[in-house]
Parts: sequence; C-alpha cells; structure tokens
Amino acid sequence: MNLNQYNQKTVRIIDKNDEIFDGICEYYPAEYGEIEYGVSEESLEILNYIFFEKDIKEIISLEGNDGPYGKFLDPYGHLEESIINDFESLLDAFDFEINEHTYRLLLCLKDKKDYPYKKEILDSLKQYQFNDEKIINLINDLKDNW
Repeated sequence: MNLNQYNQKTVRIIDKNDEIFDGICEYYPAEYGEIEYGVSEESLEILNYIFFEKDIKEIISLEGNDGPYGKFLDPYGHLEESIINDFESLLDAFDFEINEHTYRLLLCLKDKKDYPYKKEILDSLKQYQFNDEKIINLINDLKDNW
C-alpha cells in the first residue's frame, strides 16, 4: 500500500475493525512511527488519529467528490463522534485549524443537544480567529440555539 500518495488528500479510511474515518490526512514515513510510537511503519494521520499501515483495511480517495458536504460523503462521521466524546481531544482537534474538520466537528456538536461541555466549548472557540464564513455562522448558531 503506497500511503504517501494520500498525503494532504481527503480520504475514507476503513480500518481492520470496519470502522470508517473520513478526513484530510498527513503521511508519515516509518521513521516517524518508530520515533513517535515505537512502530516502524508508515502511517496516515487525520486530526489526532494515527493509522498505521497494518491497521488499514482500505483507503478510498474522496478527492473527486463535489457534493453537499464538499469532498465528504456525510456531514460528519465516526471520527468526529469519537473526538467529541473526549473534551481534550476535541480541543486538540480545533488546534489543527483545518476548516473542513472544524466545520464537521461543529456540525457533530450541534446535533448533541445534551453535550456536557457546551459552555466550555463555546468559551474555547473564542480564542480562534476563524475566517471561514460557514464556521463563523455555525458558531453563532450554536451560541444562539444550542
């Protein structure tokens, strides 16, 4: 599997457990895996999730898509659901400042009416200078209606 071809591309990764993760990924060579994780294997990272080659069942490029969610097939997915379940992971994900991912995380949060950290998330979003109008509008909607 040539993971390097997916660097900075929007992909769908299906792992060995048949869980689906959509996102813009970063490629890392085996040396990085060895230094950072003690695993001498190439990997892809989407936000704060690392996928080693041995854990990947299939990779599907989403680069040609142009639907209602841009290159993504859904408004959000398993990745976002997993991240918002851990408050610190969510804050870390916002630090990546990747507009597409920020928007998907916010859409996921919007659907969680009983989310336990609403105030904390809204307060933490104040530190970012988002320029994307969709993100700004969604944050304002969360402030007003969440």
